[in-house]
Amino acid sequence: MVHITFLKDSIERKAVLPRNMIAYYAVDYKNEWEEPNPVGNISEYPKFRASIGAGLSNLLGKTSDNIPADFIPYTEELKSGNHFAADVTFYVNERIGFGIKYSLFNTKNQLNNIYIVDSAGTVTYGVMEDNITIQFVGPALGIRQTLPRGGAQLVSNLSLGIITYVDDARVIEKLRITGSTLGFSGDIGLDFQLEGGFHLGIGFGLTIGIIKEVQVEQGGVSQAVDLDTKEYNNVSRFDLGIGLRYYL
Repeated sequence: MVHITFLKDSIERKAVLPRNMIAYYAVDYKNEWEEPNPVGNISEYPKFRASIGAGLSNLLGKTSDNIPADFIPYTEELKSGNHFAADVTFYVNERIGFGIKYSLFNTKNQLNNIYIVDSAGTVTYGVMEDNITIQFVGPALGIRQTLPRGGAQLVSNLSLGIITYVDDARVIEKLRITGSTLGFSGDIGLDFQLEGGFHLGIGFGLTIGIIKEVQVEQGGVSQAVDLDTKEYNNVSRFDLGIGLRYYL
């Protein structure tokens, strides 16, 4: 966007115009009343945006009713974690672009001195722990709007892609739970101009996905498990983050 000052009915006025609407310009117009020379199309705008960032996240799924009361606090703590995000967008005009979007969420927890009782009545003591990683990757539609003051950009990215889930867990013995699904990821935020094409970005995001089947590996044995409707793994989450953006 370009801020201009002009005369209308002998009154000085101000306005804001998109760059692609300006065909030519003149310097110091108050003292130059000759017809300005065209300088060609100056509708240049940043055609490339790269972004990296990190922040806090919270899983949105409901805690299963089948979890014993003693383990509910442990499960609730697993809903909070951290995320890393990166995306690249190539803009075909000032507002619309296409690119790729990636994010990684991680949360972990550990509970000592738990015990299980097998069918023979034998009691075994040990540790319960989870280390959960959820990744998303997919093509993205980028939308941006230049704000009239300060050079800030309002930016949004919308994407459909693949969500992968990995839980390196332990319930006395180690096991790994994996799964994947088609999901949605979107974000919106503000990019504040710094120097040399760099911007400081803040924003929030939403990822939506539900895993209906998992693969459980334990003791060298792998088994596919179809989850009951009430036990679907809801990997949807809310993100709040900050990061660095680069425009070119």
